[in-house]
Amino acid sequence: MKSISAAACAVATVLLLSISACIDPTDVGSDLLEGDQIGVDFTDTITLETSSFIGDTLTTYSPTTLLSSYLFGQIIDPILGKSTASVYAHARLQRTLSGGYESFDFTDATLDSIVLVLVYDSSGYYGDVNQTFGMEVLELDESLDEDETYTSDDSFITKPISLGSREFVPRYDSLEIINYEANIADTVKVIPHLRITLSPELGQRLLQYDSTVYDNDSTFLNFFKGLHLKPTTQNTGMLSFNVLSAFSGIHLFYTKNAKKEQYVFAFNNYGVTTARYEHDYSGAPVEPYLNDALLGDEYTFVQGMRGIYTKITLPYVEDLDNAIINKAELIATVTYLDGDNATIFTPADQLLLFTRDSNGKLKEIDDVRLGLAINGLNEIFGGVLKKGVNGQPSQYKMNLTSHFQQMIKGEEINEIYLVVRFGARRADRVTLCGAGHATYPLQLKVTYTKL
Repeated sequence: MKSISAAACAVATVLLLSISACIDPTDVGSDLLEGDQIGVDFTDTITLETSSFIGDTLTTYSPTTLLSSYLFGQIIDPILGKSTASVYAHARLQRTLSGGYESFDFTDATLDSIVLVLVYDSSGYYGDVNQTFGMEVLELDESLDEDETYTSDDSFITKPISLGSREFVPRYDSLEIINYEANIADTVKVIPHLRITLSPELGQRLLQYDSTVYDNDSTFLNFFKGLHLKPTTQNTGMLSFNVLSAFSGIHLFYTKNAKKEQYVFAFNNYGVTTARYEHDYSGAPVEPYLNDALLGDEYTFVQGMRGIYTKITLPYVEDLDNAIINKAELIATVTYLDGDNATIFTPADQLLLFTRDSNGKLKEIDDVRLGLAINGLNEIFGGVLKKGVNGQPSQYKMNLTSHFQQMIKGEEINEIYLVVRFGARRADRVTLCGAGHATYPLQLKVTYTKL
């Protein structure tokens, strides 16, 4: 028989006590049938009010905030109208593993070519991405400050002359390119990425800068402030790029002393990379529903980027005063308006619940934060899309036991917000049945014990 050490028991005890302290009250026994629990009641008739509104401005860059991927494109949605995502990015000098700058010398070098390379992030795609997309590359004429915070509403001045552009269909397989590592031309296979040939004028300029320009990033950014990646086509899909990949950047190919060489000005986590989101709902089917509680009673909407949130108000939550909540579960049902395309515009993979703090800033409810803290979000909170079977609609089920108890105690406001998970870098969206929908109303199912 295997023995369990005292240390292991102590660790397990601390973990269980921590989880119990975070969830007030505990969910023990909530999976039993109502009739099997002594003194336990159940209700699914708690009054809910729903409405849709344009979401809060998102932080897309700060000294402590970098997105893992960046949306790109201009998507035309049959229900939500037009949404545009573009990217601003510093191009920086190469760093060594110790954090210093790699040495290089462009003296007497001649330009071969200059190419923008952007690694695809297929996990962030949305809609139909098997079509032609367009990108224009512009040079920033305004400095980005790595010590500042930038949001999804920020835009920056660019120079009027384009550095390059391309129309392309995204590729999903690896590519073979010529690499000049250690001054040796070598054919290598690399991850899927986009390549845009840039203006030779930029290449010549980078080669001809005085060597002092390349002393450090600060001096370099005084001369070359960065890029704006701007969509030039309208599509029914949205792309995503891993801009901070080690392979993404401006690849400069040149010849020096009869040898082919290359240097990469990288978009890395030493500098600023930020996203701008623009939404135009004018004339779209969703427009009348925004900030309209009457229409929101039937249908409501959730969208990523700086898109749309669903607000859920519980006006009579005090009716359960002096109750211990064993389990509170919100059930939201997916629906489609006329003219929607369920094949292309699929429901968001996962929704989260937020509330507002005393300053009005959005924050995750405790049930979400606990799930994230112990890497058990799906198990503790849920919110994952569950596809319907046998003709039933798809649904999201979300556990808000701890937060609902705090609402009853008056420790949290009586409003919660449905948002797309990873919304700052996802274009996913979904239409939901509102609280007053005739067939599948938004419901809060509560099992509780009255004191």
